[in-house]
Amino acid sequence: MTDKNNPARSYFTAGVPGSFFGRLFPEKSLHFVHSSYSLHWLSQIPSEVLEKNSVTWNKGKISAGGSPPVGEAYFRQYQKDFNGFLRARAQKLVRGGRMLLVLMGRSSREPSDQGFIARAWELLESSLNDLVSERLIEEEKLDSFNLPLFCPCREEVSSEVAREGSFEIQRLDILIKPDSEGKVKAMRGSASAKEAYGKKIAKEVRAVTESLLEYHFGEEITDLLFNRYGEIFGKRWSEPMKYPENGEDLVIVLERK
Repeated sequence: MTDKNNPARSYFTAGVPGSFFGRLFPEKSLHFVHSSYSLHWLSQIPSEVLEKNSVTWNKGKISAGGSPPVGEAYFRQYQKDFNGFLRARAQKLVRGGRMLLVLMGRSSREPSDQGFIARAWELLESSLNDLVSERLIEEEKLDSFNLPLFCPCREEVSSEVAREGSFEIQRLDILIKPDSEGKVKAMRGSASAKEAYGKKIAKEVRAVTESLLEYHFGEEITDLLFNRYGEIFGKRWSEPMKYPENGEDLVIVLERK
């Protein structure tokens, strides 16, 4: 693509296969890197959360919010993955090159308090446990399933950037998403309005997690699982909210030293 204001300057884009936790391009070949809603995903599940009868075993849970020791295990995996991401990008960016990163984050400094998204995972856990109690899913299957996702706080990001050492932080903000109009109407509306909104959220969560769940549990339980999710979501609108209902996104601008 040619710059209309400067015909002598061209811009090139490319798509390549591979993991962004490793190198994808030649050294010093990029001036700008953008990652949108990807870096909260981990390269793997922390092995400690699968160790039966250990303090970090995430039995019956599916996320970093299972307990403080589980949150710490997820945090250690995040440190390893984000450090590797920064090292790989540092090799590819020219001096003065920049990265714009957008990812799900959290306000709390406690790793097991995953903020907004924890509500979604808590209800998915409840739906899965219901299917276990009805013997539609094996308990061992649930105990071996965890989401490879961790939402960092600002302090954790800045600490890892400083530890890796190749970048300077130009901007590091947490953006709070306001309540949507549909959410407000559902909270104040009838039981049917809450049920309808629950089904909407179930579809959104399904879009993100369906492939992971089908791979682990099999596709035959997917429809039943998310129907149950929508039902539980609708019923719990009247309960006190344990987690913030606004989304929390981190926006990070880094410059290569």
